[in-house]
Amino acid sequence: MFKQNKLLKVVSIIFIVLAVMGAIGTVGSYFMLQSMGDVVNGVDMSAVKAMATPLTLLQGLFSSLLMLVCGIFGLNGKSFKVCLIGMIIYLVIVVIAFIQSIMLVGFQVFSIIDFILPILYLWGLYQSKE
Repeated sequence: MFKQNKLLKVVSIIFIVLAVMGAIGTVGSYFMLQSMGDVVNGVDMSAVKAMATPLTLLQGLFSSLLMLVCGIFGLNGKSFKVCLIGMIIYLVIVVIAFIQSIMLVGFQVFSIIDFILPILYLWGLYQSKE
């Protein structure tokens, strides 16, 4: 058990909400892309469909599961070690997605936003350490 602070509680709640929304969005977009034709309104969608692989689906679902676990454990204050390890793994996934994004569309400043919540979570976790 560890004593959580307000920052950790707020970020944990945000992680829980985003995890549920992320899992629904990941599964929905994957199956929507799979059911689309190769040409939509005159636009060739084969490259977009090629990116929607089962590996992408698993990466999104695993990321959402980690967010949910970290959110629940951070909110309950059950295990500091699970929170820390889970968030480090989540940060590795965010870095991988960041690199994939750079390779596909180039660097965008808004991509850095993905790092804000995990860093705030780790900061809140560090502050609540006894």
